[in-house]
Amino acid sequence: MIPVSSTAQDFAGKRPNWLVATVLFMFAYLMSFIDRQILSILINPIKHDLNIDTTQFALLTGFAFSCIFGLIAFPMATQTDKRNRLPIILLSIIVWSSATVGCGFANSFAELFVMRALVGAGEAALAPAMLSYLADYIEERRLAGAIGAFSFGSFLGAGFSYLLGGYLLSLPGGSPLDGYEIWRVAFIAAGLPGYVIAVLIALFLRDPKRSAATRATAAARNVAPPRVSAIRVFRDRWQFFCMMMGGYTMLACVLYTLLGWSAALYFSRFQMPAETVGRDVGICFALGGGCGALLSGAIANRLYPRFRTAAPYIVGAVSGLLAAGLVLGSLFAPSYGQSMVLLFFGTFFAAMSMPSENSSLQMAVEPELRGQFSAGLLFVNNVIGLSISSFLVGYLAQHVFADHGGILWGEAVVIGLCGLCGPLLVWRACLRREHPVAGVAYAA
Repeated sequence: MIPVSSTAQDFAGKRPNWLVATVLFMFAYLMSFIDRQILSILINPIKHDLNIDTTQFALLTGFAFSCIFGLIAFPMATQTDKRNRLPIILLSIIVWSSATVGCGFANSFAELFVMRALVGAGEAALAPAMLSYLADYIEERRLAGAIGAFSFGSFLGAGFSYLLGGYLLSLPGGSPLDGYEIWRVAFIAAGLPGYVIAVLIALFLRDPKRSAATRATAAARNVAPPRVSAIRVFRDRWQFFCMMMGGYTMLACVLYTLLGWSAALYFSRFQMPAETVGRDVGICFALGGGCGALLSGAIANRLYPRFRTAAPYIVGAVSGLLAAGLVLGSLFAPSYGQSMVLLFFGTFFAAMSMPSENSSLQMAVEPELRGQFSAGLLFVNNVIGLSISSFLVGYLAQHVFADHGGILWGEAVVIGLCGLCGPLLVWRACLRREHPVAGVAYAA
């Protein structure tokens, strides 16, 4: 018997609701990544107009986004585990969309830093609430595929951010809005569609009323309130969670490094125009990364009958190793074309690890704790992974390898370390995994 949550059983058969929710959440995730990543393609005009250096830009791409993200994630996730999730999702979308528009009106590094922090604050509750919502509809054996479809939106968003930014930067007549630099128009254009997604979610979705079922399940198991219970579960299985979150965070660092620094690398190394870089890197993330995310879930679903909950770990570890080799090859490729081909396939395999981490976590914890543990994973990914990896690339480029390739070697160091250590930790976590219902470890 395949164990599923009580709410997954309660809502089994409501496929139309699940499909509508998955599509709308995918588009919401798509917009969140456009708003998060469009900064990367705009590096040159922002550095020029606001007079900031490479290290400051690294802070904008990493720490500014993740600092408030980390503070907001856990309290919002606690509310996600106890309350109706749709108001939390709607508030999240409105906050980050408004902050993205606000980035277009920033006149200094400090103002842009604050707006980027608010983007992070808005996105802090989004993924935990959406993943918890979807996990209540879907059987465990199909969960990886659904999360892969959901994650598809993030790579489409990252790709579209490059395409949109590259297109606007290449306009022959300059900014379409008089008095506004082109990078400001890009932020405004990226932020406004979020309001449309919020309206559609409010009109077409209803929360599955999971809170009542969760309280009944918790009472039957005699568990503590969610926050206390989450701490207890983490304490009892801390080695597993540290290895799983640490390993997947290292794999995420490979993607974060590509997302944040690919444009800057191709600008500096190959002197390519913004339109070309935006188009080509955008295709790599949207098509390569998107297909990788979708295929990841499909492969994990096919492996599930044989390997059970080990399936997403296997996909994550193997794809992470392949991604590291291909991405490192793209950094040192002798020509722009060769580099792009390797980047496409490197992004494809790097993207396969992202649905795997979410599937692994959703299967590893009780339904009533999914929101908080999802927030914990996002906290580690963003506050530690995104902040440190982005800052480290910028610092190494400016202060260590300034005379020897700069961004190239900064990326190589971060991707090399994370791409090799991450899969090892993921596999070690796989050997220690437990099922939250059975409470016993699976055989390796």
